[in-house]
Amino acid sequence: MHILMKTFSINVLLSIIGMLIIVSCDNDDIVENVDDSYIDETLNYSINTDKSTYFFLDTIYWSASFTNLSDDTISFDDHGTGQFFNWILVDTLGTYFDGWVTTDCVSVYSLMPGDELKSHWTSVINPFISKYLNSGYYYGIMKPWYNYDSLSFDSTKFFIDKSAYEDGYKKLSIKTSATSYTWQQGESKDFISIQGTISNDSDATYYSRLGDGFGPPEPDLLYIVAYSNGYMEKYSESEKIWMERELKSILIEGVRVVPIKPSQDYSIFGPLTKSREEDETGTYRIRIDYYDIENPDSTVIPFQDFSNTFEIK
Repeated sequence: MHILMKTFSINVLLSIIGMLIIVSCDNDDIVENVDDSYIDETLNYSINTDKSTYFFLDTIYWSASFTNLSDDTISFDDHGTGQFFNWILVDTLGTYFDGWVTTDCVSVYSLMPGDELKSHWTSVINPFISKYLNSGYYYGIMKPWYNYDSLSFDSTKFFIDKSAYEDGYKKLSIKTSATSYTWQQGESKDFISIQGTISNDSDATYYSRLGDGFGPPEPDLLYIVAYSNGYMEKYSESEKIWMERELKSILIEGVRVVPIKPSQDYSIFGPLTKSREEDETGTYRIRIDYYDIENPDSTVIPFQDFSNTFEIK
């Protein structure tokens, strides 16, 4: 499963340009038991990041380099992805967050003596990735492909600090009116009404899709409903992460972006409807996504804050 978006820009120095040869890679050509001492004398390769510590919303700038130290031309295998190496992100427990991708070799890059080949790509620590990562040390690991065999890997170590994502930006204070709910106490056994308040504790105005579509442009009541910027998250004991749940009801009038002004309190209303196919009891919280501009485009990553936790029984 690929959870990191990678873009590759390969800069081949000196005479590497034009040395791409299309070949077929038969199993008979596989070289086994590559001598590491031969590698040290023949090829220098490494993987690096631009910083040693990253935070939520940061971009990791990766670089990989290969230098031919020998007097002979060295051939790198490309497995149809425009790459000549496999790459993976792994934590200190050995958990893989991206998989080695190995397919049939379709072409070869020839590296002349003394030439250097470089590759650059980026990884954004975005909300989707952060659901699966904890604060801690991580390794980027690279394995070059040379003569149809994977060489020894090189790695780089860095720290990811998720405190802002895990704890929120603490600009909005979100509180529910109760810390325990039951599906039996609503209008029916499959309905709960979550109510509470949102306070903007900062000195800036923020914007979020929490208003009634036909309501006033600056309402005092905000809605945690489907297609809004308010989300219901349930804590997964097995995965040890917070996961969005589709419990929110739909406003017939739809939702709209409204301002959340500084030093102002707002009421919130979140009508929940139970799924008949799943057990919807457990520990929950509300997540609010918000922006410092009124109409951000789809590339802007929102701020996030969280409510207190509450139980649904």
